[in-house]
Amino acid sequence: MKRRKTITERDIKDYDDLQDLIGELYEEYGHEDFMLGNSVIDLADDILGKIHKDSDYRYLRLFNNHELEVEIQGFKDDMEQIHETRKAVENANG
Repeated sequence: MKRRKTITERDIKDYDDLQDLIGELYEEYGHEDFMLGNSVIDLADDILGKIHKDSDYRYLRLFNNHELEVEIQGFKDDMEQIHETRKAVENANG
């Protein structure tokens, strides 16, 4: 029988904080460098560095590299969609 994991409020907060940290890294690098200049693996290493240096993020140390890479790739996909939508709106508005 397969066990089903219960998602807690703490899980949601942890993922929200991780997304905030990824967003900070995105702002730090800028769109082009974040999207094209660095691999997901390199970005995950940068996130891990921030997690280990800042005691406010110590609880995020429970995320492994693969989980970080998945979250970063999802963020990249979202940002690419937002970027494409902005370009389409700008083109439509002339």
